[in-house]
Amino acid sequence: MAENCTNCGSSTNGERLCRACANHRICRRCRRYLPTHRYDGDDEKTCRTCRNIQPENVHRYALQHAAAQYSWNGNDGEIDVADFLRQRVDEIASTYSSAVDDNRSIKYFFRLEAEFSRDVPDDDDTTTVQRTTGLFATPPSTSVTDPTIDFETLISTFENAIDGFT
Repeated sequence: MAENCTNCGSSTNGERLCRACANHRICRRCRRYLPTHRYDGDDEKTCRTCRNIQPENVHRYALQHAAAQYSWNGNDGEIDVADFLRQRVDEIASTYSSAVDDNRSIKYFFRLEAEFSRDVPDDDDTTTVQRTTGLFATPPSTSVTDPTIDFETLISTFENAIDGFT
């Protein structure tokens, strides 16, 4: 099955790079394989385009803007958001610290998916269980502005969102 070169998009015979790109040098900043005339010298590791970019304008993007995704799942017995988060404080904080250590700065948010149910009386003196799922999220933040996670604010944000939902 023919695939495309990850650098230029041309067709390859199942290889990651086409023959032309495989012979090019890789820029250490943009990670593209570029011909030698795109570099200032033979020993340069950064292409001319990347060298002209101001450092404050350099950003890294990942597939679908998520470098990593972590999930903590609850069960039917956990009905309180505060208890759920407090039981996982150490694990969440450890994951956050590891991500910051690996990437220097991260952009993150929290998302909570909760299933709600209630008994609704029917006309014939029976009850029916109605179910719905609520999806709640915090605004994105960065590790530069929030060096640690404020769990009390996180809990309050989710509890207020749930109160507004029900």
